Amino acid sequence: MKLEIDEETSTLRKKLQEMVQSGPDLRAHRTALQAIASDIPNTIRIVDTDLTEDRYRCGMHAFGIERNELYGEIVNRLFGIINAGNDFFSWLLGERLLDEISDVDANEGDLVMYFSQGSYVHVGRMATPNRVISKWGLGFLYEHRLSEVPQQYGEEVQFFRNPGPDASMDLFVRYALQRAIEFDWDLFRNIASLAHR
Repeated sequence: MKLEIDEETSTLRKKLQEMVQSGPDLRAHRTALQAIASDIPNTIRIVDTDLTEDRYRCGMHAFGIERNELYGEIVNRLFGIINAGNDFFSWLLGERLLDEISDVDANEGDLVMYFSQGSYVHVGRMATPNRVISKWGLGFLYEHRLSEVPQQYGEEVQFFRNPGPDASMDLFVRYALQRAIEFDWDLFRNIASLAHR
């Protein structure tokens, strides 16, 4: 689905991109968001969480695995090379492991994936129709309209049923095992032993 982006929303998205790319200083993000809101009306709000922003990314939050210990162990043992990032979500899409749904069928908790020029770039979780909760880079967790995202996240979205934290973790383990073979058989055996304890 192509997002409806008028001139004001386009300007908002450019300013949000500048904010996200300015670095991980969250006070600066909060100040920038307030300045943006005074110039361009929007519905973006920061969502409070007890996790520090550097502990998770958009994919971890969308799947609800940001607190999963096994996820953390796998990522640490593979030195962060394998994680729930763009390669993982591109793999899920390429393997057709997620159930695509229409925008009208998307319910609270379902996934909305953002694409730029046909490539996956971002994922969030539906909060209500046309409202998303998603993590932007190293910054905050936000609730926002579908179109109220940094420009780099693209202008197209697709919706998918959220498999839930347990099934999502199973998918991640499958991905990690497949990728670990490419690196080292010892890493593969290591991940396999973690996943089956």
